[in-house]
Parts: sequence; C-alpha cells; structure tokens
Amino acid sequence: MQAIIEESVNLYNNYLLQNGKTPLVDFDFKSAEEYDEEFAKVDAKDKKRQEVALAPIRIFDELRYRIVYYMRYRKQGLIISDVEGIKITETNKGICVENIYNGRTLCSIVFSKQYKEDNLRVFTIQTLTNKGKLSNPEMVGLYTRKFENLEGTPKRADEKQMNAIISTNKKIDTLIATLNREAWSKYINLPENEQKRLRKKL
Repeated sequence: MQAIIEESVNLYNNYLLQNGKTPLVDFDFKSAEEYDEEFAKVDAKDKKRQEVALAPIRIFDELRYRIVYYMRYRKQGLIISDVEGIKITETNKGICVENIYNGRTLCSIVFSKQYKEDNLRVFTIQTLTNKGKLSNPEMVGLYTRKFENLEGTPKRADEKQMNAIISTNKKIDTLIATLNREAWSKYINLPENEQKRLRKKL
C-alpha cells in the first residue's frame, strides 16, 4: 500500500514538472516503522485519556457493587451483622448509602441498582457544607465525553463530591468487602438445593 501511494505521488509530481507547474517540495515518506511508532504514541495517549475519564466511574461502581452484594447477602441471611459507620436503606428512588462518623452523617449518596448506559452514572449526593451541615441533595453525574452537553445529563460531580465518594468507598472496602467475600464463600460451599432456595429469596 505504501509503495503504491509513493509511486502515485511520484507520478503526480512528474506531471506537475512536465506541465510547467510548481512541483511538490517535500514528499519524502516515512518508513512503516516510523508510522507505527507515531500511531503507538497517539494510541497510548488516547488510552491514558480514557483511563482518566473512566477512573471516577470505576470508583463509583466499586462502591455500588459492594453495597448491592451486601444487601443481597443480608436478604439471604449470609451476612447477619450490621456495619457500624455505614447506613444502607432501600427507597423508591434507589439505594441510599450514608457515611457516618460519631453519629454524624458526612455524606449521603442515592443511586440506582442498575444503569442502562455504559459510562454514565447519575445519582444524588449530599456532602458537608462549610458550616458542617449536610447540603441539600444534588443530582450529579460521572460520565465520558460522549454524554457531555446531552439533554438531561447533569453536571459532573465536583472535586468535593468526588472526594466524598472516594472516602465512602474506602470505608466500604474496609468494612463490607470482607463480609461479602465471607458470604460468597459460605454460599459456594452450600448444597445446590440450598443455593437455589437462597436465590429465590432475592
């Protein structure tokens, strides 16, 4: 392909010269290796951009999955104990997770159990104001460039809100992830008929 393109350009340049027109000044072609190297740089840059864009969504999904599985295992009786410092309630709006410290709610997040769109997460969040009170619920989103400026897409979660999500996720990782792993271990060691019975409880 490269040879065909180079020969075509040479023929075109010869035509310009033969007809007294200004020829091409610089039409040296790069080697295939040079093109590969440039493509690799562009590809690496694009992957890095995607990683940065997807990182907040992944953190949010970690939080959401851990909570959803915790609630599932609670319903099945595989987890019995409550978790101190995290309050989880299910409402008609979705799942509400509150990060609590010394009886004070530091952050509250309400999200859906499932999301239809890839790379678009819309939820409601409350964080502490400068006066130390919980802010009014605000609908925000985490998403890639594809969803920017689309009708119905809320503003992105700001730095303070994202820090609250990260902090809550870390706490959930410490308090709940181990319980989830233990519950899963109990489940897979149950007889098949007992597993089936527990699935019906969901």
